[in-house]
Amino acid sequence: MLTDPEWGHIESLAGLLQPWKVAQQVLESEKIVTSSLVLPHLRIVYDKLATYIKDAEESPDDDDHQLHLSASLVDLARRMMEDFKKRWGDLDIPFHREVDRGAQKRQVGIHPNFVLAHALDPRFKNLSFISNEDNKEELWGAILEEMVVARKQQQLAQVSTPNSLPGDS
Repeated sequence: MLTDPEWGHIESLAGLLQPWKVAQQVLESEKIVTSSLVLPHLRIVYDKLATYIKDAEESPDDDDHQLHLSASLVDLARRMMEDFKKRWGDLDIPFHREVDRGAQKRQVGIHPNFVLAHALDPRFKNLSFISNEDNKEELWGAILEEMVVARKQQQLAQVSTPNSLPGDS
């Protein structure tokens, strides 16, 4: 039978893993479009890890600490954060025009198309999950460039098909 402190550690571990569970459930959904939800859920997971580690550093000697932090759980949180940063990069600057590649040519960070989808989703039009203002401006600039390219392609397609009527797409 587990002791009260052991139950506290299990509850802390469950709390640490909860954002991962929620993100997985949302992003695996078959009933909603999820590409625009990638960035917000990564941000939530990142913030939870950062808060957990910060709380541990601010109150390492408090036995009654509400999160029941133990050295092993804090170590786990730090390792998870290290791995998270390797996989997802800097979430304060999530938009890059090109896909970043890391070890073994694996993608690092969020694919630019997911960030574009996030920006175009009306639920996230203020881009609150991107804290770097310059990165927000770069993202909006990239969206405008894509719109201009798409419009030019549409115009070229209309010129190359002489039987089409104006306004047909």
